[in-house]
Amino acid sequence: MQKGFDYTGVTVVYFCHDGKGNVVFSKRNENCRDEHGAWDIGGGGVEFGDSKDKLSKFYVK
Repeated sequence: MQKGFDYTGVTVVYFCHDGKGNVVFSKRNENCRDEHGAWDIGGGGVEFGDSKDKLSKFYVK
């Protein structure tokens, strides 16, 4: 199966803050698809069978 043809791709996005106005951003590296060096909130792709617990541990490390 091919994402975008056989099924719709799904992405998870997270926004981390401490309730005091401080926000966590990550800097996109040279290996990312686009916007190299840009600051961004976190996120990534979701695959079949991924759980919210697995994804949160993977993307927030």
